[in-house]
Amino acid sequence: MPTLYLIDGHAQIFRSFFAVRTPMTSPVTGEPTNATFAFTGMLLKLFEQNAPTHVAMAVDRGGSAFRSELYPDYKQNREPMPDDLKRQEQRMFEMTEAFGVPVLGLEGHEADDIIATLVTRLTAEHPDLHIMIVSKDKDLEQLLSDRVSLFDIHSDTQITPATLQETKGVSPDQVVDMLTLIGDSVDNIPGIEGIGPKTAAKLIAEWGSVDNLYANLDQIKGKRKEKLEAGRGFIQTARKLVELDHGVPVELDLEATRTTADKLDADRLLGLFRDLGFRGHQATLKKVIERAGGKTGKAAAAQAAADSPFGLFAGGDAADTPTPEVSAEGDYTALLTREAVDAAVAEARGAPLVAFDTETRGRGYHAGMAGVSLSWKPGHGVYIPTASPEPATHLDEAAVVEALRPLLEDATVAKTAHNAKFDVQVLKEAGLDVRGLAADSMLMGYLLQMPGVGLDAMTLALLGRKNIAYAEVAGRGKDARSLDQVALDAVTPYAAEDADVTLQLTDLLRPRLEEQDLTGLLRDVELPLAMVLAQMERNGIRVDPDELERQRAKLADRLDKLRHDIRDATGLPDEEADAFNVDSTKQLREVLFDRLNFPVVKRVKTG
Repeated sequence: MPTLYLIDGHAQIFRSFFAVRTPMTSPVTGEPTNATFAFTGMLLKLFEQNAPTHVAMAVDRGGSAFRSELYPDYKQNREPMPDDLKRQEQRMFEMTEAFGVPVLGLEGHEADDIIATLVTRLTAEHPDLHIMIVSKDKDLEQLLSDRVSLFDIHSDTQITPATLQETKGVSPDQVVDMLTLIGDSVDNIPGIEGIGPKTAAKLIAEWGSVDNLYANLDQIKGKRKEKLEAGRGFIQTARKLVELDHGVPVELDLEATRTTADKLDADRLLGLFRDLGFRGHQATLKKVIERAGGKTGKAAAAQAAADSPFGLFAGGDAADTPTPEVSAEGDYTALLTREAVDAAVAEARGAPLVAFDTETRGRGYHAGMAGVSLSWKPGHGVYIPTASPEPATHLDEAAVVEALRPLLEDATVAKTAHNAKFDVQVLKEAGLDVRGLAADSMLMGYLLQMPGVGLDAMTLALLGRKNIAYAEVAGRGKDARSLDQVALDAVTPYAAEDADVTLQLTDLLRPRLEEQDLTGLLRDVELPLAMVLAQMERNGIRVDPDELERQRAKLADRLDKLRHDIRDATGLPDEEADAFNVDSTKQLREVLFDRLNFPVVKRVKTG
């Protein structure tokens, strides 16, 4: 039986917003991303776990015209969409379309009515079709049948006519009557005062329908009869408000919902993931792309590994995502002789600003230098290796240091780097004292409050280009190597590009700093402080072990006193108090809620 997953769009959008309340922002664009992240997780779960053959999403584009005309107070109690969510709404539509899922919405018609219309039409046109409505909205329970279910993707549970009867005591064709009696506070639809879901279900089960209930109102006794009588005047309006419209003029051919490899826009998805910084979803996206079908899926996965400056799919099986040839957007060369390095130094000394960057033979500045990159004009960069698999083809470290000393130690030559604190320490280890530091593109981004100050994020956001990823050059997972073990023709464009984009970023950000009157803060505080911190990291700190022991003993005494005070506060008998371990969550729970009768606000899975 083919199955169409019909997503209740805004129900999932709002659920995503409240599911992840921790603020999240894109490191590239600075936009909020918490709801988009959760919503994307929902789509990935749907495609990975359910492998759907047909998917569509219905969304609200402006409310229900006929309901508002019928009852002007309809939904008037609703708060407007939060600004942070409104800013993410279009992103979620983009994400859905990139998965190849059509997004359906009509001005003046609610998503629930669009879903109702599609359910009625498509089940009639396709007798073998089953529809899974991705929602837990009680209003949609009126659509349930042997071929239509509600699916809560977050808990992997379904609501069918059988489970509806079991949990609520009504059938799908009685849902409208039940909703008519209880109303809907979310939509500002009044119900019968004092009648909740259980009572409504009982009344409908007994009398079959609202109409029959009112036809036999004389058989209802007491206060309940009075309340039903008081609500009689609005009951038919309430029914029209809760009953879904099956005649929305929405067009959708079932074939348009089919999920195929050519509809899954891998490039667009990868671009969105990159721009939004969704590293946490990358492994699942890789599986979805590969499952999309045949060569298209595998090619997209390989391209993902090549294109993403965030290391998309990094750490996966190298055999699944072959490393492509490294390409770059600038003129990047390796300088292998003293004559070439001297010529570059002479030319760089005449430039208004020189960017430098270092590559190391491992993690940290202590690992040793693999090479130095320089750039003094945009679109141009050179890499001077000091260690490689071909040591006989280039200068050794000592020769490179002496060749670069007239440039890097000259305070009259203005220099910039990205996170200069690190590069300065690498060069110091090699025997060079960098002077003349005039800028640091990372610190400039920090002062300008950019959402991401990593070199890749800033390059993408400000220059609109993707840097070569480290994993493209050094490999991934167990096959990863340090750069001194990688061929120079692969390392050169990667390393020289870093110096080039650092120079371009510095030139771009300088006027922005001036506009915000931050140039002095960079020059007089941030740059000198970076050098102080670099020296502090190299020097380390002096530790007085005796003083640390005194502090440890003092804190231990304080902890003992606190434990004693806590045991006293419990009021337990001495033996039980002495046995009470205040660090035990289980014992603490028993004391607080069972012995002292603290109020239980909420009980979670662990108790």
